[in-house]
Amino acid sequence: MSRGDAYFARLKATLDGVVETLRAKGLMSGTWLFGGEGQPPARKPTVPTDARSEFLANRAMGDWAERMLSAALTRAMSGLEGCAIRNTDRIAAGHPEFKARYLAGLEETRSFGKRAGLAAVSRSLHGRG
Repeated sequence: MSRGDAYFARLKATLDGVVETLRAKGLMSGTWLFGGEGQPPARKPTVPTDARSEFLANRAMGDWAERMLSAALTRAMSGLEGCAIRNTDRIAAGHPEFKARYLAGLEETRSFGKRAGLAAVSRSLHGRG
C-alpha cells in the first residue's frame, strides 16, 4: 500500500470513527449530515461588498491556509501533490459579475454539501513526476 493509499484509508477510518462517536453520544443521525442537499435559506443571503473588509480578510486567511496545507501534502506524500479542486475565482466583490457568482456558489454548497477544496493527485498528472 502506497503512502497516499494509507493516508486515504486513515481519512475514511476517521470519518467512520466520527459517525460512531456521534451515535455513541446519543446524537440522532438526523441532526448531522455529511454532504447532500441542505435546506433552502430562511432569509435572503447577504452578498459581501468591497467595503466589507472582514470578507477580504477571511478570504486572504483561507487562501493562505490552503497554500500551506497544499505544500505540506506535497512534502508529505511521495509522488503526490496538493492541488486546489475548488472554484478559484478571483474577481473582486465590486465586480459586476461577483453577486451572481457568489450566490451561485452558495446554492452549489446548499445543493451538494461542503466539499473539499484540496486533493492529493499524482504528480505525473502534472508532468512533474
